Amino acid sequence: MAMRILIISNLYPPYHKSGYELGCQDIVESLKTRGHNILVLTSMHGIGKAQVEGDIHRLLMGNFKDTLDWHTVFLKEVVNQTTFKRLCRDFQPDIIFLFNLSHISTSLDLLAHEMGLPTCYYISNNWFATWEKDHWYQVWPKGGKGFKVLRFLSHHFELLPFSQPLDFKHLIFTSQYRKNIAVQVGKSAAHAAVIPWGIDISRFFYKKANGQKPSRLLYVGQIKPHKGIDTAIKALGLLKQDYGCNTLPITIAGDDKSSPYYVTYLRDLADSYGILKNISFTGLTPHENMPNLYHAHDILVLPFVGEEAFSIALLEAMSCGLAIVSTAAGGNSEILKDEFNALVFSKENPRLCAQQILRLLKDPKLFESIRTNARSTIEQRFQIEQSVDSLERVLKEAVRQAKTDRQPTASERLPLMAEKGRPESLTKLVNRAKRWLKFSKFIVQARNLIRPQFIIHKLRNAFQKASSFMALLIFPIFYKGFFLLSGRHRKSSKIEARQLRKVLVIQPADIGDIILTSPFLRELRRFLPHAWIVLIVQPRMFNLVEKCPYVDEILLFNWRAVKNWKTAFRGHILWWLQAIWITMRSLWKHHLDIAISLRWNNDPCKAASLILMHTSGAPQRIAYIDAPDGHKFYSLKDVNRLITQGPIRCFPKHEIELQLDILHFLGANPVDTKLEVWTSQEDERFARDVLNKYGIKDTDLLIAFAPGAAWSYRRWPTNRFIELGKWLQK
Repeated sequence: MAMRILIISNLYPPYHKSGYELGCQDIVESLKTRGHNILVLTSMHGIGKAQVEGDIHRLLMGNFKDTLDWHTVFLKEVVNQTTFKRLCRDFQPDIIFLFNLSHISTSLDLLAHEMGLPTCYYISNNWFATWEKDHWYQVWPKGGKGFKVLRFLSHHFELLPFSQPLDFKHLIFTSQYRKNIAVQVGKSAAHAAVIPWGIDISRFFYKKANGQKPSRLLYVGQIKPHKGIDTAIKALGLLKQDYGCNTLPITIAGDDKSSPYYVTYLRDLADSYGILKNISFTGLTPHENMPNLYHAHDILVLPFVGEEAFSIALLEAMSCGLAIVSTAAGGNSEILKDEFNALVFSKENPRLCAQQILRLLKDPKLFESIRTNARSTIEQRFQIEQSVDSLERVLKEAVRQAKTDRQPTASERLPLMAEKGRPESLTKLVNRAKRWLKFSKFIVQARNLIRPQFIIHKLRNAFQKASSFMALLIFPIFYKGFFLLSGRHRKSSKIEARQLRKVLVIQPADIGDIILTSPFLRELRRFLPHAWIVLIVQPRMFNLVEKCPYVDEILLFNWRAVKNWKTAFRGHILWWLQAIWITMRSLWKHHLDIAISLRWNNDPCKAASLILMHTSGAPQRIAYIDAPDGHKFYSLKDVNRLITQGPIRCFPKHEIELQLDILHFLGANPVDTKLEVWTSQEDERFARDVLNKYGIKDTDLLIAFAPGAAWSYRRWPTNRFIELGKWLQK
């Protein structure tokens, strides 16, 4: 049975950013060859205007910012919902096949069901686990500023609000890893199927052995810190230093324009090992040329640091007969088997990576075995025909169930267009929506102008922003002159860690982060056994650290005493004044060598810590930066320019790992991640009394649940705690 399938993806080749769009394209072409009528609806990304190319309709508005004002979201929904309704009326699909709705409109799923159309999801990344970040979902219905206007305009333009949850009845994941992530965050996905990507093995054909030793390395993918390319370069450096592999080349194929600072860092890193001439950045390779790229190399190195979803490049390279040297985390662990179809090494371990590459260089039999088994793995489990067979069965079952449930057809459920003449063009519709927005905005502003509270609020916000910006401009200049006059030159030079005698550590966060800081403080003391270490925390966190044996002095910084601190991303003038007072009273006498902020996020908490670091007088101010030497390129209004150097902010890790990376940056080798809580005798007496009250002995296994969280997005769903409790009782 041939189906009419409307496929929706936020991006579609050739305007793509990662592998899932290419996988989507392969599935589209395979479904076409089976006789299905396919139409692709995607965003205007890459061209900036509406365009129809045969069965590819680039008509949707996309916006890749995390947050948008409700006016922009409204216009986006006007375009996307109207486009979807009109396309469904014209195409009359049997099913909507959804690949990725992030940054376009998740509401299209609701709209499909409102119109009687079944949907099926194919999930290859994390957007599904966090679909609530959808712009339309975020602004509707919250009852906040502009909500009444939004509700009126939505009704006027026949937009569908988020009045019900999304329907995930038919759900497919590309890997078990992705499915597990969705279940762990509380999504209804336990029933979902797992159908991996497939490869056209005739196109990515196997390169037969030519008798030559392997000598050409390849990396394919995004050039981002979380991809771990620096690990591969360090491995090549070690191969040269320790094993005399002076001419071993590596090709890095990916968009080297998207992260210029990181590329500069990689080049500098290669130069420090004397292997810069061995590194070749080739930029993006057109997908049609990928087989030639693979066949021109012998070994694929994938040193991913993050939990990779399911790498299509890995499947393609295995199909072409490259030997694989890779980490095996996330979805890739479902593909790779160490010593069988790949040589696996642990994350951020360049020495082991180098050793695995060396084994392939020196052992032709191992090299041939690995690549032969890699090809067999693809033939047995990851052919495009196998994947499309499974997808086709799920889609047909979804269509069959929709007919069995006797849902009205699309033509019966679709809102009728105007009977008189042709439907209004999208351009005219958007212009009309903009006029309504201007009119409604004028009405709202006129109403607000007669409210004194509104004017006072606006003036207060304007003053706060202006004063924060002026403080960020003036105080650093003032401090520079002050230190020159006082005879303290704050020249930042290369860190000689073992010579550090006075160290300031700032941890301005809450209870969880304070406890997670215990390994950092312990390892810092082990690294600098004779240094005087000053720790600064919030006043209400003092009792957690007052018994800490690894610090010599504890000071308090009440940065949350500032009103509206949650929006002070550039800092606040009161933080400067408070920091100056702390410095004059307690820090000036220490002649600090270095100050460290443990905050990873770019948020008000970090802004407060950076201001305190700057006023402390420390010549070296260490914190996470966005790119190598990135602190030199921050704008005047960015508080991050107060940093002198630090590790690169890459993908999110566990808080302990992030803090220990700072120690790695300083030259330490932290090994112990055990958590500590420093208790007083009173604390221990209270705990004993509580445990004795409930008959709990020291020898009993005690498991504590902590279901609460200050931030809503950190609260685990109740049903997950219930499931965990039942599991523990078994």
